[in-house]
Amino acid sequence: MKGVRGRPKIAEPKSKLLQVRMDERMMQLLDECVERKQATRAEIVREGIVLVKESLERTEVLKEKYD
Repeated sequence: MKGVRGRPKIAEPKSKLLQVRMDERMMQLLDECVERKQATRAEIVREGIVLVKESLERTEVLKEKYD
């Protein structure tokens, strides 16, 4: 039997790269979140995207309900 080499495959590989410019204040906020949640910067950014998406969906539902 041949040995398996390299890193194990993951279900959802993160192959896309995003570079973002931030001012010092945004970087401080990001690093505070990283420290408090014990997560990576990338994890915090991904979580933030999900939170914004959920917020937009809630806003759309409320708008439809009251229009």
